[in-house]
Amino acid sequence: MPPLALELDLLRAAGRATAAGTDETAALTALLPRVNWHHALWLGRDHELLPALHRTLRAAPLSPLCPPEILAQLADYAAVVQLRAFARAREFFQVQELFAHHALRALPADGWSAAHAIGAAPADEFGSSIRFFVPPDELARAHHLLLDAGHPVTSDPEKLITRGRSPVLLNRGLGAHAAAARFAARATTFTLGGRTFPGLAPEHWVLLRTPFSTDANTLSIGRAARAGRLARRIPADGWAAVFAEAAHFGHEHTLPARLAACHAALALPLPAALAAHFTAPPAIAATAARPASDPPAPPRVPFLATPPAVMSRMLALAAPRPGELVLDLGCGDGRFVVEAAKNFGARGVGVDLDPVRLGEARARAELAGVTAQVAWRCEDIFATDIRDADVLCAYLLPPLHPPLLKKLQREAKPGLRLVSHDYIFPGWPPERTEIIRTGPLKVSQIYLWRMP
Repeated sequence: MPPLALELDLLRAAGRATAAGTDETAALTALLPRVNWHHALWLGRDHELLPALHRTLRAAPLSPLCPPEILAQLADYAAVVQLRAFARAREFFQVQELFAHHALRALPADGWSAAHAIGAAPADEFGSSIRFFVPPDELARAHHLLLDAGHPVTSDPEKLITRGRSPVLLNRGLGAHAAAARFAARATTFTLGGRTFPGLAPEHWVLLRTPFSTDANTLSIGRAARAGRLARRIPADGWAAVFAEAAHFGHEHTLPARLAACHAALALPLPAALAAHFTAPPAIAATAARPASDPPAPPRVPFLATPPAVMSRMLALAAPRPGELVLDLGCGDGRFVVEAAKNFGARGVGVDLDPVRLGEARARAELAGVTAQVAWRCEDIFATDIRDADVLCAYLLPPLHPPLLKKLQREAKPGLRLVSHDYIFPGWPPERTEIIRTGPLKVSQIYLWRMP
């Protein structure tokens, strides 16, 4: 059996349950005892399916087949997603009320509106931002209203927690087309709490929520599942409108392939009403690794302090021994290196391009009394010599992971332990995965790899 095949089958089963409400009990009963749960959590995060996986596994008779600590971690993850959705839902209605008060034409593109149209839980339909379609002639006014209300204009998920205002993204087009006016002309409404709100037409939800990729290497099983669930909400006589709108926006040839790829990724047949409109291309199976290409230029990595509980658990997973060399690429204020030296007796090297942060790291080391055990380098992480490192910490943005993995394969010595917070190395299953809840609205996922 190919590597990770069992874990992918687990995710596909959760995806089918999400998309079509199928009963996966029999298949999962045979599958669960053989699953590598560390790989399953890693894949579930990558494929945006952890909440759905939790819903699938928590019910009897499946829950006794799952390790209790895995169910507890999935429950923590799902709880944070739910709480964040509640926080965003409140803001969603505030923004909707703001636009309505100023008679600004805006159509919500997620949240409660999506949940009503797609038949999903609101928690599944709130991302890291609140999105609206706004006509081009209203964009400037909407932008100023949001700034006055304190909403950030950049999509920074940390702002949800630290500043109390989620980013609001204003869209006006679909590809090269100005879509907001056409969306408004065909808009529907939905009722919630005795009030009526605007919403996108079903055919426009299909265009927006069907992933653009048909490549098994880049198609998220979670997004495929949500697209499959939406497809089942379209009545048989509604698909003509869907494909008419697809033609208007230049997607009449790509939309069928995208919908078919979503169903193939789940090993799920097309709905009969949809299948009647086109012949599906050959089945596409979602793969475990969704490789990212090397970036044309390394992006600048912002400093985000790792929560103490997460850092402590990362060190516990890496388990540095006295005298071993711990290397932190992008060390920021040096807390990981200092704690490794202070609590584990390791030697440490922190690498960062920001001299201000390195100054903070030196001060931290002096306060901890480990100055003699640690060193700091102001240099590019890809120029750093890693050949002697026993433990490596990397909290880097996803575009940096493929080139870093190539560097590790060239230079790292066998047995190097690598720990990472939140971000994964595509195509490289970790030895261990853990989900840690660090606050009401915060959850982190950490990983341990070991070089062969």
